[in-house]
Amino acid sequence: MDKPKDDSPSQLDRILYDHWVGRVREMEEAHAVLQRAVSDQGQVLLISGEPGVGKTRFVRELISTANLPQADVLTGECYVEGGPPYAPLVQMIRDIYEAASHTGANLPNETLRDLLPIIPSLRSRLMDNSPDQN
Repeated sequence: MDKPKDDSPSQLDRILYDHWVGRVREMEEAHAVLQRAVSDQGQVLLISGEPGVGKTRFVRELISTANLPQADVLTGECYVEGGPPYAPLVQMIRDIYEAASHTGANLPNETLRDLLPIIPSLRSRLMDNSPDQN
């Protein structure tokens, strides 16, 4: 006798495509932080936890459901294996700088110099800026 075909989704399919379940209170708190940020109240939201608890999924879900078209959301990641100091902040600053570069905005040389200790790759941009651009 043939084994009946199992049409239920695999565990991987459930992880990738299922609906958000759980963490309702945390999601409500995160949405409140985003709403305060949009209301011109400076906000930072840090998500932390043990590897594999769903931090990345939580942040992706938050961003996708936030419905804040006028907001810029910056994210940075840390890894268990370690990484350079301030890695998440470096990722966010790079994202900001890249976005500013695409719009023609330039950071002042003083700001670039201050960022060099944590983002050495900005050195080439500092050298490209002439003094009269500030």
